Amino acid sequence: MTLHVVGREGDPAYVARLRELAAGKAVRFHRDLDDAAVGGLLGRAMALVHPTPVDAAGNAGAHELFGLALVEAMARGCPVIAADAASLPEIVVPEECGLLVTPNRPEAIGGAIDRLRGDPELWRRLARGARQRVEAELTWERVVDRCLEAYAA
Repeated sequence: MTLHVVGREGDPAYVARLRELAAGKAVRFHRDLDDAAVGGLLGRAMALVHPTPVDAAGNAGAHELFGLALVEAMARGCPVIAADAASLPEIVVPEECGLLVTPNRPEAIGGAIDRLRGDPELWRRLARGARQRVEAELTWERVVDRCLEAYAA
């Protein structure tokens, strides 16, 4: 299985460390991709893994404000594996459109990946659920409706 690391290089030292750890492994780094290329990767991916770190108090700080990457993946029918932190549990309904894992626990991510890889029916159900969740709750129209409902209350 190939791991695709997608995103801009924010911290060169961190990226250098990732590349060092990835040496000799099936890891591909993609940076500066356009939206179509990212969408293509998501459309072929088994899952989007989004491991938001938290501090000792359980705060994600500036690492996670919303989780747009999750919504983008789910719109492509790609289940997500995300940390149970910050706003991510508001996006991911566990066992319906993805899996939530304990933050800062790489073994929890590995277990979730193994679970998806080993259970094709679970993967199919989560892939369907991901797309359905976006269509039902996370379109711009639905978000606007919820905002207007909240303001009216």
